[in-house]
Amino acid sequence: MVRIVPARRADEARLADALQDYLRELKAYYATVSAQPELARYFTEPGRLPCLLYDDCAWIGFALVNDHSRPGMPDHTVAEFTVFPAFRGAERGMSAARALFALYPGRWRVKFIEKNIPASHFWERVTAAYPRTVRTLPGGEHRITFQT
Repeated sequence: MVRIVPARRADEARLADALQDYLRELKAYYATVSAQPELARYFTEPGRLPCLLYDDCAWIGFALVNDHSRPGMPDHTVAEFTVFPAFRGAERGMSAARALFALYPGRWRVKFIEKNIPASHFWERVTAAYPRTVRTLPGGEHRITFQT
């Protein structure tokens, strides 16, 4: 069973290492990738939530969620989300995303770049169960806003 655990300050170093691996994966899709996208702020600022994803006892990934949208916009934005390569498949990512959305109900936004075909397929499948709007921005960024 996949579960979401809010990360603690003691988890920051291992989360930073995992984030670096994730960002290396993203280099295939983005011209520039931030070396450390504000991770420390997820442990100090209100409205930011670092989450660890577990399947049984195994740490399988992470999500960085924030509520820094403008007024009238989504309650929660998925800034980063990954299931580690060794754990992909078997619907773990789908289960983790849906568990995250159930834990924090409201209006959500996910975004990804069109060149990232795996992310595109993943987020299309995950959000298909919810009322949603899809917007494509110049440069190929897709934003899916939906209500849980």
